[in-house]
Amino acid sequence: MLDSSDTVGPDNFKKQLEFIKSTVNNLQIAPDKTQVSVVTFSNGVYNQFFLNQYSTKSDIINAISGIPYRGGRSHTADAIRYVTQTTFNPIHGARGSVPHVTVLVTNGGSTTPDITSVQAQTAKDNNVILYGVGVGSGVNMQELTSISSDPDSRYILKADSYGSLNPLSGALSTKICNGEYKAPIKIIYHVFSSYSWSF
Repeated sequence: MLDSSDTVGPDNFKKQLEFIKSTVNNLQIAPDKTQVSVVTFSNGVYNQFFLNQYSTKSDIINAISGIPYRGGRSHTADAIRYVTQTTFNPIHGARGSVPHVTVLVTNGGSTTPDITSVQAQTAKDNNVILYGVGVGSGVNMQELTSISSDPDSRYILKADSYGSLNPLSGALSTKICNGEYKAPIKIIYHVFSSYSWSF
């Protein structure tokens, strides 16, 4: 889930895209391994592609390169609801036997913090694993903590600026690859169990 609001701006939005591409580059992409989806949000929620839309790393990276910046306010609650109900729907490629992981990248707080917290809890109640990536000094860390899964030390990452965001891609993928999700599933960050990932 990528913040595309006014506070991000077009230049920093491009840096978010580079961060996502760098993270995807660390993954084993295949229908039976990592699947990736990207959703952007500002005044609305905009699905960029579903989990089952692209099956190769190059196709995903090319699709990310073409994601547009929109501007507007940060309707984070709507984005979390969309990912929970729509992105992680079997018709769009979600697999019930694998962990569903969402990464929120944002530089501020949401327009409706109370509703955002409720939607995040609903997502977690539906077994969605939530990572929060906060960028800059304007991040509402209290809200990011309420959104993210526990413990904070594992599920929250912080970058001082968009310029220092990209190096976190390695740390993020390492956290996922070394995760506690060891279920013996068939064979989305990840000697590798099988994951569905949504940004």
